[in-house]
Amino acid sequence: MGQVDDSQYLDFERASPSLEEAILSAVTDVEHLDGVEVIRIADAGLVSMADIAARTRRTRESVRLLVAGERGPGGFPSPCHRPTEPLPALAMV
Repeated sequence: MGQVDDSQYLDFERASPSLEEAILSAVTDVEHLDGVEVIRIADAGLVSMADIAARTRRTRESVRLLVAGERGPGGFPSPCHRPTEPLPALAMV
């Protein structure tokens, strides 16, 4: 749990038959707190270059070169999150 600007965030883990059910039950639990409203659910599928390297069994340098367009066909997707910010699972106000 933490805060970025005026938004607080938290991470959670729970067993559930589906991702949708896990998210909905977490939102319900969080919104039972007085004055708390879930305003965003961050994409849990975001990965870092280190994650990509580990999952593809490449070196970090190999992935960096792919991202930079110095190797491979190019067109690597742009980052959608700054690596210095925490990844909020649920943003609350």
